[in-house]
Amino acid sequence: MRSPYFTGRNANQGDCAHPCRYSYALVEEKRPGQYFPVEEDERGTYIFNSRDLCLLGRLPALIDAGVDSIKIEGRMKSVGYVGAVVRVYRLALDWIREQLFLGLAADRLVLPEVFHKEMNKIGTRGQTENFFTARPSSEDMLYDTMRVEQRYVPAGIVRAVSPLLIEARHVIGCGDQVEYLGRTIEPASVTIIGMQLEDGTTVSRANPGNLVVLRTDPPLTSVEMQSIVRKKIE
Repeated sequence: MRSPYFTGRNANQGDCAHPCRYSYALVEEKRPGQYFPVEEDERGTYIFNSRDLCLLGRLPALIDAGVDSIKIEGRMKSVGYVGAVVRVYRLALDWIREQLFLGLAADRLVLPEVFHKEMNKIGTRGQTENFFTARPSSEDMLYDTMRVEQRYVPAGIVRAVSPLLIEARHVIGCGDQVEYLGRTIEPASVTIIGMQLEDGTTVSRANPGNLVVLRTDPPLTSVEMQSIVRKKIE
């Protein structure tokens, strides 16, 4: 609601001005000119930096309540983040549908831990259920950084499937182990054993923006266009 109030730009229509990221000072009304002491780094402060709302584990309850549509926030997020999060939610909804088809009640379903494991691999500001069961606490905020430590990054986006051509989004090289995010919740883990540029030149390293043909061990099968390949960073 802050965006239309401050700027007249409606966030729900894709025109958010991102006032939650503005630079603010905090002052108590009876102490004008006395500002709340906060520490800053080179990017500012994080007093309004909430963890990301994540109701993945609450999908069965939401479905039981009659919810038939959900929105996944993608503003100021990377294509890798949006693609990975949408994939997890899609697979979770498919799993719930299968359980309902078997006659299980939605209010008794518990999402398998593998779904949460996958969500935790997605770089973000951490997760909170916010007001779903209780009032948020200080644990639902990030006060000393913009985001939690990112352990996995998008390595590339599939631009062709035969041969496997990816647009690199991170530095990758021969010998790297990468994960293909497909239509099963467990990613396919493979090792890059060869790379070529589109003109056939063999390379051992690709930089962000490069288009490279990958050979992997084991070979990736059933790959789809626009899907994501990620890697773990040390």
